Amino acid sequence: MRRLLLWEPNWQVHDKAALLSRVSQYLLDERMIVDSDAITWALTTREDLGNDLVAPNVAIPHAQHAAVEHAVMLMVKLRHPLLDWCPGADVDRYVFSLIPTTPSARDAGELKEFYTDIADDQVMDRLSLGDQREIRTIFASRRKTTVEPLSLNAVLDRNTILTKVEAERKDEVIATLSQRLYEQGYISSVDEFVQAVNQREREGATGIGQHVAIPHGRSETVTRNGVAIAILDHEIEWESLDDTGAKVVVLLTVGAGGQGSQDHLKMLSLFARKLGKNEVIEGLLKANTIDDVIATFSD
Repeated sequence: MRRLLLWEPNWQVHDKAALLSRVSQYLLDERMIVDSDAITWALTTREDLGNDLVAPNVAIPHAQHAAVEHAVMLMVKLRHPLLDWCPGADVDRYVFSLIPTTPSARDAGELKEFYTDIADDQVMDRLSLGDQREIRTIFASRRKTTVEPLSLNAVLDRNTILTKVEAERKDEVIATLSQRLYEQGYISSVDEFVQAVNQREREGATGIGQHVAIPHGRSETVTRNGVAIAILDHEIEWESLDDTGAKVVVLLTVGAGGQGSQDHLKMLSLFARKLGKNEVIEGLLKANTIDDVIATFSD
């Protein structure tokens, strides 16, 4: 189940109907659902059945519908409460959960665990009063630091693939990719993860040649092993085996535990084998879109 957090997004929403519509459109853009109108209707219908407040300022809207392509939990913290959500309550935090008509056992289990967690008063206090970092920690608390099964299709996430990236230095690329990993819930601290990546960079070159670099960071801040990819608009300096610099950067996240280290070696081997093929390198160097990148790795 994907877990997403939007903290005070710049949305012009002033009532329940506008929020449900905006959330549905956002999830459509993120490719979590295939029909925003259907999900807006499903959420509205569920809301009409009764109160979904779990705290004076926290609501947990839910929908189960065939238009849900990927199970997702989305928390939205608004700048101002919606007064029409529930009479007498100033609700400004919403945890939306959406699952397919027939959810996987894993997704159903995660959702059940989350509902069990928020029954705890301490967790609920953090959910209703915590800042962005604390909320992100709650959302990450149930995530594993393994990728199962380990395959390129399982690891690649179109939300962490960037193309036509403008950067002049290595540290800019690392910071940009780390920020995206943070936004998508793979790490809980940008600064700590960047420090881990930079420490690894000081230990030796991560450029593998042919304009490709595979930096990586092993850190306690990693909540889920994954990868972020940047296709730069031009080559930049990057210590490499053949002194060619880098135009393709594949940044791996690595959990600090023993299992994280094992998965790190598997992921590194997985990408190294793929990137050892000239046709893959050529495809990535020419990639202009996210779909181009995914197609190149999938071939």
